[in-house]
Amino acid sequence: MTTRLLDLFQAAPQPGPGGGLIQFLPMIFIFVVFYFLLIAPMRKKQKRQQLMLSQLKRGDEVVTASGILGRITALDDANQIVVLQIADNVKIIAQSGVSKSLTKPGATYFGSPAKEHRAAFRIEAALRQLPELLVEIKRLRERLEVLEKQLKK
Repeated sequence: MTTRLLDLFQAAPQPGPGGGLIQFLPMIFIFVVFYFLLIAPMRKKQKRQQLMLSQLKRGDEVVTASGILGRITALDDANQIVVLQIADNVKIIAQSGVSKSLTKPGATYFGSPAKEHRAAFRIEAALRQLPELLVEIKRLRERLEVLEKQLKK
């Protein structure tokens, strides 16, 4: 029985020439794709973020990672701590939480002036529809009251 197993192991086909490289080719291809689609853009974004953080100064308007807008009143580069004034007599301390600076020309909360304009247009259109929606809500409430009265009968 053991001789038969040994014969099976010895009769295994040998890989052809270059077989080792061809086996690793899909893995190499996947790594290259990941590099260009994920790693390279992420490194570029990190460099831009570090540059923006190094250029921050007192008085700059920024947005934190949590979406709070404020003006820098104090800055500690060594510990990456920022004191933000978000309203009159209201200050908060953020540790390395600044995600975007709004002080630079063309910088906006939505990413670009065009997106800012589109967002403002959508908000304005929604506000114009608000009175109509309130009338519709009032009409639906009245209809609901009528239906509730019919159910009680």
